[in-house]
Amino acid sequence: MEQTRKDFFREKTSAWNATVDLIELRQTEQKLMKHMGKEPLEAFQQMLLRQFLPCPLAPLFSQGILVELTKRFFTRDLETDQEVFRLYLNQFFIEKSS
Repeated sequence: MEQTRKDFFREKTSAWNATVDLIELRQTEQKLMKHMGKEPLEAFQQMLLRQFLPCPLAPLFSQGILVELTKRFFTRDLETDQEVFRLYLNQFFIEKSS
C-alpha cells in the first residue's frame, strides 16, 4: 500500500510538472511579490493552502484510483472494439444465466 501511494504521488507530480511551466510560474510569483510585497503574497498562499488542501490523503488516493478505473472501463478493447465495461457486463450476465 505504501509503495502504491508513493507511485501515485510520483505520477501526479510528474503529470503536474509536465503541464505547468515552472519557470513561468516562478517569474509570475516574482512579479506578484514585487507588486504586492512578500508578506501579503505569503498570506494569500497560506489562505489558498487552508482552503484547498484540508483533504486527508486516503480519500484523495481512493478518488484517484476510482477515476483511473473509470477511465479504463470506458476504453475500447482492441479485438472487439467494444467498451471494456460492456464486455464485463456481458460476461457477468452470461455467467449468471448459466
